[in-house]
Amino acid sequence: MLRDPSMSVRNLIRQSGVELLCTTDDPADSLEYHKILAADDSFETKVLPAFRPDKCFNINKPGLAAYYEKLGAAAGVEIRDVNSLKDALLKRIDFFDSMGCRTADHGLDEFGMFVKPNPYASNEALKAALASDGRDVTAEQLCALKSDVLSFLAGEYAKKGWVMQLHMGVARNTNSAMWKKLGPDTGFDTVGFTNIPAIIELLDCMENGAGLPRTILYSIDPTANGAIGSVLGAFQTSGDGFPKVMQGSAWWFNDSIDGMREQMKSLANLSAFGKFLGMLTDSRSFTSYPRHEYFRRILCDLIGGWVEDGLYPFDPDALATLVCDICYNNTKDFFGFKI
Repeated sequence: MLRDPSMSVRNLIRQSGVELLCTTDDPADSLEYHKILAADDSFETKVLPAFRPDKCFNINKPGLAAYYEKLGAAAGVEIRDVNSLKDALLKRIDFFDSMGCRTADHGLDEFGMFVKPNPYASNEALKAALASDGRDVTAEQLCALKSDVLSFLAGEYAKKGWVMQLHMGVARNTNSAMWKKLGPDTGFDTVGFTNIPAIIELLDCMENGAGLPRTILYSIDPTANGAIGSVLGAFQTSGDGFPKVMQGSAWWFNDSIDGMREQMKSLANLSAFGKFLGMLTDSRSFTSYPRHEYFRRILCDLIGGWVEDGLYPFDPDALATLVCDICYNNTKDFFGFKI
């Protein structure tokens, strides 16, 4: 079947009715293929970059100096310390924004604690990392740098009107024997722990500092749904018609009928369900787009059950609006996509 022309990448996207998708791009990426796609009138789907700077924070892993050299070359900045790292990231944010970028995505896999932003502490952490190729970096130093640089980036995202997405609670490479044999991202990541107090302190720092942009919180830990729902209420005030902080869809191991239902039930109990942003699909997997249909069926079944139980009014027009907003309109408006 995959040899048939109808199953090409472009045709799979067309058949799935995709109007717009965002790729996941490193700050050092040239985005050359985005330029080619933007000039290609034969492909109808709009393709935008998304800013994914996780490698910038990997000061506890080997190869940091080589990566900073690559990032610095792209930005025209020699990265020697935290200030020059921030300068390079700012220049790449400007470039990504010029290419239509509307969102930044961060994986907070090793964010065990929040450290009040301190440029001196984060700079010492970075120097230790560069001097030892990541071998002599403590957990406190890692979190000091992440807290400082992420708080800085959030303020820049807010200025650009970007949405910040935070993915939390993953335990990476849990089977060390298989990690040594096959490397990362080969199927041995698991559900970990979401440190809600650290996330609260991070959001509070952003809100009272350079700025808290529109933010989406995803946790792979299903036991964190209730805590996240309560955190949303403390940071949702925006004054522009949308909650500033929202919970993202059931993610990864929770991307199942039970996981989706439980996440939506929790959100409906604790937050503004009508502003929910619906399903997220990994656009790198071109056969994953039916996930949206799977989600829509579960959503409609869940709402239909609430109507039958007398928890929602039987108002077909209002219910249709609710479903269309969750499945399409809210995401388009929240990110500011122009389609």
